[in-house]
Amino acid sequence: MTTARRITRYGSSRKLYDTIDRKYVGLDDIASLIRQGEVVKAVDSKSGADVTAQILTQVILEEGKRGTWLVPSELLHAIIRSGERALGGAHSVGRLVSASVERVSESVDKVRPFREARKEIRRLRDRFEFWSYQLRWNRS
Repeated sequence: MTTARRITRYGSSRKLYDTIDRKYVGLDDIASLIRQGEVVKAVDSKSGADVTAQILTQVILEEGKRGTWLVPSELLHAIIRSGERALGGAHSVGRLVSASVERVSESVDKVRPFREARKEIRRLRDRFEFWSYQLRWNRS
């Protein structure tokens, strides 16, 4: 991940402004920056308060509305149950995220052999159809 910080200000107009690219950005733009490895920090331009968590929550909400976010529901439940304790303590959140990432990785590892088996079944089916066709052709 990039160590450089990209600072985005949250203005009184409730628009997000990228101070590096010097342009207004939307939540999709912020999601894209994060996927590219950028670290985003959002600051309220009037109060100077850090509003990064609120902006990132909005990004997650928008991704969820589109059905493109794959946050395990167990992680979301744990965050909600823990409330401010989880969100206030980096260790708690880190453990939740690590556990969720581990579960997702395990799930992917379990699915991978099935994908490989499906590919092999398709190859075998194609070969069967080919030889079946060849046998029919040779009989006629």
